[in-house]
Amino acid sequence: MWLIYMDNGEDKLSLLVTGMDLHGRQVPLHSQNHRNPGTLQPDTNRIVVKNVPISDDDSQIHRALTLQGCDIHSLFRKRLRVKGKVINCQTGERIIVSKLLNKPVARNLQTGKHMAIVKHTGQPDFENRSSLSDSIIKPCYKCLQVGHFVYDCPNDWVCSKFKLLGHKMIDCQIHYKL
Repeated sequence: MWLIYMDNGEDKLSLLVTGMDLHGRQVPLHSQNHRNPGTLQPDTNRIVVKNVPISDDDSQIHRALTLQGCDIHSLFRKRLRVKGKVINCQTGERIIVSKLLNKPVARNLQTGKHMAIVKHTGQPDFENRSSLSDSIIKPCYKCLQVGHFVYDCPNDWVCSKFKLLGHKMIDCQIHYKL
């Protein structure tokens, strides 16, 4: 990215309108950094796609998000920062600027062969597994009581076949006698 400083506003305006001819190619110019999230239009949304290798083509991500209902304006790859400076090393994350979404995109999205993690504003946060609603329904697999899970169970093991205290079903002696 280049920064061009002009002496007066008229020259700046004419350069922005006409663009720049560089080695026979017309290069569009922007009045400000168009990739800066602070300069996004109010009707756009910034989507971050992670967990997709750098070697994967961006068109797969573009297609998957388009099928989810995204109207994509731009897609670019995030670069690594070292001590606050951007270096020419890609992180693999893709930054997508799209129009506001009618419905949120799923957190996990299949893009070609890979399962991508998609994050954007307005996406609902899902409660973790130890929420109260889950713990009322699902029993603990260690003691077979309702209200908690194995990772925070204070009780001893219970045989899941015969409901006997003190051993797992795989160690059950009654199971082998039958």
